[in-house]
Amino acid sequence: MKNKVRSVCDLILGILFIITVIWGYYTDISYMGEYCFISGMLVGIFFLISFFHYIMTRKELSVLWYFNCMLPILIILIVTLAIGLNVEGAFIFIHIVNPIVLFAYWCFFCNHCKIKNPLRIATVAIFPICYFVLAFVLWKTVGKCPFPVSLILVDNSLGMVLLSLGCVVVLFLVLGYGLHFLNKLVYNKLSK
Repeated sequence: MKNKVRSVCDLILGILFIITVIWGYYTDISYMGEYCFISGMLVGIFFLISFFHYIMTRKELSVLWYFNCMLPILIILIVTLAIGLNVEGAFIFIHIVNPIVLFAYWCFFCNHCKIKNPLRIATVAIFPICYFVLAFVLWKTVGKCPFPVSLILVDNSLGMVLLSLGCVVVLFLVLGYGLHFLNKLVYNKLSK
């Protein structure tokens, strides 16, 4: 029963993420390179793939995939609370509702006790690195560097850019490992 509920939640989350990011960004496609659009769209597509994968195979994808989707979206919530990003219209979903719903999904459905090699948690650093590369390519080809990477890439030295990227990667790793071990602790306690 839990797998069927999870599958329906996958479908709902996929649709929710795709609709809300399109709603938030459809008026000006020049902003579709922003972190919130890219991460939200990728998560929406992933959850639709997860739904169809379960329907066709009756198997769930690795917990690690869900974790790697949840963490970049959780960062959006943290930044919104820290610096007060826009929360009007669709952005209340993109910046507040979607991250909370996805975090709840991860807490309820994703048991990290299934991850046998804790070094695999380091894969959470892949998304921010890839996003930095994408933002750099967009900046050099289109002439517009997407937010929030524009705060780091534009008008900074190479040393400052690399230091900032390193700090972002460390933030993802620390948050990733902290949540991983907290999840394992909670699931171990619940299984006793």
